[in-house]
Amino acid sequence: MLASTFRRVDVGYYHGATIVTNALDGKDGGVLLGNYISTAGRGEVELGLGKGSYTTMYEFGHYLQSQVYGPLYLPKIGIQSVGGASWTEHDANYRAARYFNDRHGFKWDSNYYDPSHPYHKYSYLPNEAKDPKWWEYGLILLAGIPFLF
Repeated sequence: MLASTFRRVDVGYYHGATIVTNALDGKDGGVLLGNYISTAGRGEVELGLGKGSYTTMYEFGHYLQSQVYGPLYLPKIGIQSVGGASWTEHDANYRAARYFNDRHGFKWDSNYYDPSHPYHKYSYLPNEAKDPKWWEYGLILLAGIPFLF
């Protein structure tokens, strides 16, 4: 990632993903590309479980999504997430909550952030994950055919 070229970053390893925290950035949010997660220097970006770590766990949920969706991740999750689609964020929470509960016994608190708080999407927990449909992979293959010639 180019973040370290232009500003100071802190790098950590978190359950198979590399976390790059923009130490001097005053903005909120995060982004995932492959197994690299970039988070802002403010907010919930601690590398752990529970208080102080919900945003990092949520971003790790996007990493888990990328493992399931593969080449569908950018068109199905990434673009919709940037566009503000709630289901992608809530699905990331579900995957992270299931992962950390299964491996560490961590109980996700879907009311960690008040519903009126802008970070509520980082704690809200739906009842299930939304897995890709078989035909969506076919669309990726069909879309790629003209580019093969």
